[in-house]
Amino acid sequence: IDDETLIIATVAVPTIGGLVVGLIRHFAGTHAAHGPPEIIAAVQTRSGELPARSAWASASSSLVSLGSGAAVGEYGPLVHMGGSLGSALARVFRSDVTTINIAIACGVAAAISTVFNAPIAGILFAHEIILRHFAPRAFAPVALASIVGYVVGNALAVRQPLLAIEQIGTPQFWEFGLFAMLGVAGAGLAIGFMHAILFATRAAGRIRRFNPLKPALAGLVLGLAALALPEVVGMGFDLLVSVTSGAMMPVGALLLILSARLLATAMCLGLGFTGGVFS
Repeated sequence: IDDETLIIATVAVPTIGGLVVGLIRHFAGTHAAHGPPEIIAAVQTRSGELPARSAWASASSSLVSLGSGAAVGEYGPLVHMGGSLGSALARVFRSDVTTINIAIACGVAAAISTVFNAPIAGILFAHEIILRHFAPRAFAPVALASIVGYVVGNALAVRQPLLAIEQIGTPQFWEFGLFAMLGVAGAGLAIGFMHAILFATRAAGRIRRFNPLKPALAGLVLGLAALALPEVVGMGFDLLVSVTSGAMMPVGALLLILSARLLATAMCLGLGFTGGVFS
């Protein structure tokens, strides 16, 4: 592939992907993509209402967003899909509200367990974030769903663990001070990230017209930025695997990528791309 074709594809693919996402959301009548917040709200309000139309619109638009290189994550959409599937199956069997909530938590636990290759994390996430309790009635079904998701995921070889880091040596006492500093820095980054997403959403809301074209605009800007910094597109897995496997990169380059991805993700989500924020 020649350089000119590569440049055109780098700009065109996210732009066309954004256009498709905008059309999906326009014809589905969903002004905002659904994700983990809607799952939590459905369980905590005991409504159990996760409309199938919104679930499929969010899933399909997330698939297009991720496939076209938008700077978004996959975990949020997968959590929503797992919860929606649990809700749909429970309603097929005409279950009561409590059982529907447990089924939603089971779907979420299975999704987290499968994508993170971590069944205990799936159990804890479902109980602490979705259900917000550890009632005995819910624990066994959630644990079973999480373990089955983990087993099936490994049997199908869905993915190797993302962060396979071997412990080398014993941490020194003074290093725990650095761990504490890292916690403070991570919290500050998370706060800044949330404010950036909210700011981008408010800014995009001021554009009253051409709502279906907003994701395409984000895709165009993202593609142009990728010509100078290719790491801004996609989910970032390759970079994470490269760095954690020992590849050395200058600190300045890592900070530049971190800042660029923060802004790119905020822009993509604010202008209508669908996806998560974790990765």
